[in-house]
Amino acid sequence: MPYAEVNDLNIYYEEFGHEWKKITCPAFFINGENDPFGTCEELHEKVPSAKIYKVIGGSHHPHFVGEQIDDINKMILDFLSGI
Repeated sequence: MPYAEVNDLNIYYEEFGHEWKKITCPAFFINGENDPFGTCEELHEKVPSAKIYKVIGGSHHPHFVGEQIDDINKMILDFLSGI
């Protein structure tokens, strides 16, 4: 990953990181445990009311590349049926 992308992300968090706390709607974050942009624990810290699913062995796009697509689809459907 180019340095500029990570640097841009750090600037984003400095400028807008406080906005995460304003999320009040039901939220569900799917995150790979090897995501270079952050961990499930960091997401949960930002939005404590959110449901979080950590894809073991997953990267930044576990729900796009099918790393554990059946489990992820079930979790999404379960989340949506509960709101």
